[in-house]
Amino acid sequence: MAVKPLTKASRAALLKRWRAAEAAGDGRTLRELRDEYSAALPRLALSRDPRTGEVAERAFDAFDLDGPFWDYADPARPSIEPRPASVLAFTGALHLNGAPPATTFLAKPGPGAPFVVPRLLELPGVTAVISRVGVGPHDGYPVFYFADPLPSGLVRFNDWGADRSWRPTADGGWGWERNAEDFEVLDFDLLPWVRAGKLAWIAPGDTSLRVQSSVDGFPYAGVDGPHGFQRVHLAQVSAPELSDAQKAIGPVSLLP
Repeated sequence: MAVKPLTKASRAALLKRWRAAEAAGDGRTLRELRDEYSAALPRLALSRDPRTGEVAERAFDAFDLDGPFWDYADPARPSIEPRPASVLAFTGALHLNGAPPATTFLAKPGPGAPFVVPRLLELPGVTAVISRVGVGPHDGYPVFYFADPLPSGLVRFNDWGADRSWRPTADGGWGWERNAEDFEVLDFDLLPWVRAGKLAWIAPGDTSLRVQSSVDGFPYAGVDGPHGFQRVHLAQVSAPELSDAQKAIGPVSLLP
């Protein structure tokens, strides 16, 4: 039987049960609620492969940051879900509009301004597409990296808001890996990447997901927000930024 996607009301009811089970230390109920929540996450069309036109969908909690989808260390989301085979990475930023909700877990929804990862975009055959999605009252900026072909032996980037990324394995299954995204070099100056043909975009609110490549009208330049990875916990926000020496460490793989 098909699972009904979460609505604002059904999500609020589920999270109320979640908090009660958490307060009671009821691990069994928490596991059951986690499965129920993950299965009912709405699938949102967030991007499109600029080469093939294939739509990139993800199970996604766009209601707010208090859903366990955004639990950085233990994200409640499907590990295996349909996606274009060309997806190399799925990153994102979140510009907070006002105070975030109180969470008992650590949420790490990215910097406060959209960014690209140069070491990925500089690879031959890799392009990225940026778009916008609301996350409650906040502005989310998903960036999908598409590759043809997918490079092998590469340290990927953690999925947006998670401490890991899921990837296909050589035997046709699925596995996961982690990297320390805090030590990555990020670039918040996006227009040069658009000019170079490496970054395309979808206009905010465009449900047709039309991929554009023109510098004219590019809507994601100059977004204000911290450049460090934001940490949200108990309605408090911090965004520590690393020194140049720390960033020079480069991509660090934290394989399971």
